[in-house]
Amino acid sequence: MDSTTFSNEVDSGTFSIATFNATVSKITECLPDFNTKAEEVASAVAKLLTNPLIRGWVADKVNWAMQKIREAVTALFNKVTELLQGHVAPLLMFSRGRSWSHDVHAPMQDLKVAVAEDQLIDQDSWDGEGYRAYKKAVKDQSEAAGSVGNIGNSMHTNLSACAVAGGVFYVAVLGVVIDTIVELTAAAGVSATGAGAPVGLAGTALSLGKALGLLVALVGAVSAFLFAEQQIINNMLNALDSFPGNQWPNATKG
Repeated sequence: MDSTTFSNEVDSGTFSIATFNATVSKITECLPDFNTKAEEVASAVAKLLTNPLIRGWVADKVNWAMQKIREAVTALFNKVTELLQGHVAPLLMFSRGRSWSHDVHAPMQDLKVAVAEDQLIDQDSWDGEGYRAYKKAVKDQSEAAGSVGNIGNSMHTNLSACAVAGGVFYVAVLGVVIDTIVELTAAAGVSATGAGAPVGLAGTALSLGKALGLLVALVGAVSAFLFAEQQIINNMLNALDSFPGNQWPNATKG
């Protein structure tokens, strides 16, 4: 999966905590089957090699394919195990995204409205130099609140997108895990086909190698997406530059 395809899936997806947890649980549940199925293939191959017809170069091909299968299964098992270690990240990003929305965006939007000029004491209730000075002093408070609210909304959007990316990533990993188990199950069966076993087992080894390559490609795709989102988030750190003195406007200035 390339970066463009990955980004398109993220753009069209949503994040569900229940679905994400179920996906990770399924990966964890299926992972031990790698070794179990690999041993089934090894047992079938060992039985195959007792066949008097499997001798010479044919036996060499079978042994070569079995070795490649073992290497691929070990590499896949280790890679998936490594990837599972980061499964909490999408959950944290989703949670923090909601926090930016609920704890920053919403209250700042309320504050923006509350201190807007049309919400202040009107001239019919207060007039003169004090009234004009007050309006001048607090004029930029509403704009400042709106700016912070926009930051909260942007952070929510970007962190939510990162969470969705994590969800898409682990669904794809689950697909690789399931395909690997299917391939190994088929390999155990093909080992009983006699002369056709070398070709079938070599095909299994090739497919498992492609599965490992797909995992690497998935890591590259999610990394590229998250890097782009990180750049956007980092740019928000400069948002206070739009405030006078790089800080919240002083409401008591003269």
